[in-house]
Amino acid sequence: MYQRIVLSRLTNAVAIRFFKRTAILINETDELPAAIVDETGHLLSIAEAMETLFLNDPASGLTDVLEFADSRRDRLASSLHDMCTGYSRGPEESKYPFANALLRHFTVYGGVRDLIRCDYDTETTKLENFITDCREKPALRAALEALGLTAWIDAIAAANEEFETVHQQRTRNTADAKLPFKMLAKRKEGKECYDDLIDMLDGAGKMARGTGPFAKLAARMNELVDEMTEKEARSEAPATSA
Repeated sequence: MYQRIVLSRLTNAVAIRFFKRTAILINETDELPAAIVDETGHLLSIAEAMETLFLNDPASGLTDVLEFADSRRDRLASSLHDMCTGYSRGPEESKYPFANALLRHFTVYGGVRDLIRCDYDTETTKLENFITDCREKPALRAALEALGLTAWIDAIAAANEEFETVHQQRTRNTADAKLPFKMLAKRKEGKECYDDLIDMLDGAGKMARGTGPFAKLAARMNELVDEMTEKEARSEAPATSA
């Protein structure tokens, strides 16, 4: 009944607007269970905290770009690991040794999760070392060539360099180097709250069996999701100015 927006595709500014407008739509609806009203208040408080962080950030536009760049390098590294895993289990047994060699290389850095789930500076350094090993160690280079994955290392390197360029630019423009982490934490909290709200609304709607305000509210909330999704689809990346 309720569509869910892909929050990871929204810039901070749009995510804040989406949370606030979602809260307004729910608060304008009568006869909702108290638990839903309380959770809506929680979502609104998260949106307001995000807005405070956003307005206090003189490089807020660059924070958005930084988060997109980090997401891109994470996605590429994770996808490379997934492909190596696939080759290690696929029908072509001749590729198993090459895939396993690359998977072992991931474990040197704690596995793909530890490689991409650390602070910005540590991740940048880890990826640089990971890439250097892949390019300079004959066994790893041969494995990448055998599996046709050399271009993926180049793509990860380019994404990592792009991230570091934006990171340095942003650091020059603001004294609060920890702000992106604060915003990411609030975005995560907001996503969890939003998902809980949708689950609660879905459950209450099913219990009501077509009665109450749930069908009308779902239609209005789905319109908002469509509007925000279409707006974000017009641009592949956020602007670099606030």
